[in-house]
Amino acid sequence: MTPRTSPFPAASTFFYGSPDRRRRRAGRRQSKHPSPQPERRPHRAQAWKASAVRGTPYASSVEVGIPRREPPSYRGPVRRKPILLALIFSAFFVLNLTRASSAPPTLVAPVLSASVTGTEVSLTWTDAGGENSYYVMRLPPAAVTWTQIAQLHANTLQYKDSGLLPSTTYHYVVVATRGWKQMNANAVQVTTGVTPSLAPSPSPLPSLAASPSPNPSPSPSPSSYPSPSPSPSPSPSPSPSPAPACDGVQVAAGADLRAAMAAVTTPGTFCLAAGTYELGANSLHFDSGDVIVGQPVTFGPKGEVNAPTAIHGTASTGVIQALTGQNTLTLDGLDICCSPFLTGDNTSGRGINGNAGKLVNLTVLNSRIHGNRSEGIGGVGQGLIVDHSEIDHNGTGNGGLDAGIKTVHYAEVRNSYFHDNNPQGFWWDCDAPGGLIENSRFETQGRAGIMVEISSGDSGSQRPLPTWGSYGFRITGNTVDGNNTSHTTPYAGIYVTSSDNVNVDGNRAINNGLPEIRVQNDARAGQGHNGCSSGFFVANDLVQNNQYGPLDITDCTLAGVACTNNTKIL
Repeated sequence: MTPRTSPFPAASTFFYGSPDRRRRRAGRRQSKHPSPQPERRPHRAQAWKASAVRGTPYASSVEVGIPRREPPSYRGPVRRKPILLALIFSAFFVLNLTRASSAPPTLVAPVLSASVTGTEVSLTWTDAGGENSYYVMRLPPAAVTWTQIAQLHANTLQYKDSGLLPSTTYHYVVVATRGWKQMNANAVQVTTGVTPSLAPSPSPLPSLAASPSPNPSPSPSPSSYPSPSPSPSPSPSPSPSPAPACDGVQVAAGADLRAAMAAVTTPGTFCLAAGTYELGANSLHFDSGDVIVGQPVTFGPKGEVNAPTAIHGTASTGVIQALTGQNTLTLDGLDICCSPFLTGDNTSGRGINGNAGKLVNLTVLNSRIHGNRSEGIGGVGQGLIVDHSEIDHNGTGNGGLDAGIKTVHYAEVRNSYFHDNNPQGFWWDCDAPGGLIENSRFETQGRAGIMVEISSGDSGSQRPLPTWGSYGFRITGNTVDGNNTSHTTPYAGIYVTSSDNVNVDGNRAINNGLPEIRVQNDARAGQGHNGCSSGFFVANDLVQNNQYGPLDITDCTLAGVACTNNTKIL
């Protein structure tokens, strides 16, 4: 049988109505004076055929029912309600599907493991999934309360705890948090080696893509995000370990410490008993390479150091002072206090006096330096390391001199607590080449908590780097809270002035007088490399991933400053 072919071209569409009412072909001329048409009678309701070509040479017909008595070309009313209901249900389904797919993953307990190299412990753990932050907790020897030693951003899965006591048992646990939820890792027990690891091993930097993290203080306050108060039960249950034996010269409590150290003409380790070694009005001197170790310390919730071994003195030249050739020193587990300021002598009043850079590679571990009338540590050369220490109540407000620590050289500070220094907490000045402040707390300084002044952070600086150092300043993972109590312009919680190559990353800067963080050019900008007469237009300064409030960050509009991913939380 020969197939029928359609009388319409393939591009034709459905036509409703009888053949005599179909549209004329495009382009066909219409008569302006159509001939009279015979009167038509109303059509009887019937079903009309709609013809179409569906992409084949075959013609087909579809019966289309028209229920009303209308002209055959009438298509009937559009029924909108079913279509509208279908769209509403579709939208509801899509929105709920999206919402379900974006639900946060379940927070799971991390699995913690540890390894030891000398007196450094390396911790690694599995991802908790969906956490906002991690807290690293340590149970010191002879302690019953866990101490927070680090707060890390989400997706950070490792941490190094350095500067520990040799031959000592520690316990660790990691706590993952999201909002008010927390999951504790398994507790691990490690024992440090016999030989101290004096060279620094930097802790890992927090992930830049982290969610804003809560206040690391273990005591939550109503105005801040809660921090965990983990109460893990380590297995096995930690028991207080005996005080580690110090392998060196034993110096009895109440003995003449200066005489005991002077009697040893080669570099040595001096093991001090609990108690206070009073030096009087003469500074303590040392041989290059000496190590002075006190009894084991305990830590408070913010990092306060309770050191049972103290070295106190009233010499204006410093409690401990370096002389020519005395260029390396390690201090561990000591309370150092009380050097007075001598008017007219800008090098006086220091707890540790590096004496114009003669002392390099000074390492201060697990110690408290306080009550000195100018600087806790000042005048030291390159390679200063401060770890797990408390620096407080140093200085009397001299804005050109006083600080918890002031240096013009490369320095690193970790896991330490600076508070109530007047005016500055930590201060880089005079074209310093770089350094690191990490995972530390700065509270209630008279002016800036952390200050970088007229420093380039590059190889143009005349200050040498230690062999393990690098150019540029990194201020990362710190809590800077309630500084600039004097509300002195232009100081801030973190204050960068006429300095380059400064990375302010992942800090919590809150409740500081005037701005929380300030980057600026002052009148010295453009003076270039010239020691304490230096000055630079800010360049390559980054302010990123910080939490701040209630005041602001200034000045992100300066050329050379990039501000990204900062979150105002108060």
